[in-house]
Amino acid sequence: RKGCLNGAAEVEVAYTNAPGREFQSFFPHQFEICITYRLSSSGLAQEVRVQNLSDLPMPIGLGFHTSLRVPFCTNGCASGIRLRLPAGRKWELDERSLPTGRLLDLPDGENEYRAAGRPAAGTVIREHYTRQPLELNGQLINAAILEDEPAGIRVVYEAGPSFGHW
Repeated sequence: RKGCLNGAAEVEVAYTNAPGREFQSFFPHQFEICITYRLSSSGLAQEVRVQNLSDLPMPIGLGFHTSLRVPFCTNGCASGIRLRLPAGRKWELDERSLPTGRLLDLPDGENEYRAAGRPAAGTVIREHYTRQPLELNGQLINAAILEDEPAGIRVVYEAGPSFGHW
């Protein structure tokens, strides 16, 4: 469904996972997900609705990942950008990358996310972390920070206090 109402453009995308659908072999639950994007003079809004269509409990987690152009500026260098994460502890994952319920301390290397950060270029993160706020300018924040120090550019990707995992 798409349309334009009160000067806002809107599009809604829906998917129903039902028996016989290929995705059932990966996530064997019946559900419907609808995502609505609304673009107006106020900005871009996104609304997600998920409905469990069965009588069984259905685990769900939604994550949205913003794409950023790297380097941030013409004279910037992608290899100079560092990533800091508010990583507290690490969830142990099974062969399907699902949490086992066991929390682990951060191994050497990953604990650098909390301090000076790690190089962002070429880094693939497949881990799930509990939240432990970072210090920035004397305040504790729940945010991931990408910083290009030589260019003097910092992107702070902040989440609300109820966002407990990264």
